[in-house]
Amino acid sequence: MIFVGWEPADQAFYLNVVDLCAACGGTGEIGGSEEVCPGCGGEGIQLAKLNPSHRQGGLSLDEIDERLSRDGVPFPELVRSDLLSDQRTNAGTLLHEYDL
Repeated sequence: MIFVGWEPADQAFYLNVVDLCAACGGTGEIGGSEEVCPGCGGEGIQLAKLNPSHRQGGLSLDEIDERLSRDGVPFPELVRSDLLSDQRTNAGTLLHEYDL
């Protein structure tokens, strides 16, 4: 799972790649039930890894684009446009979800 956003305190963008639990695919539950996944304890991330989250801050949009491209992940213009809007308004707590 990938998170990108504007960080007002840093006056820069951030990129955070989170490794989802292989057992539940990040849902935190077993097979669509409400039973908690034993692999992640219901967290949805790979807890066995020392750092299941890889947050990088102080980035420009071009740097985010380059890092995502390196991993073969698209960076759609719609996402870039929303991030530029967040930067213009200095918004730091907005959530935009995309199903890409």
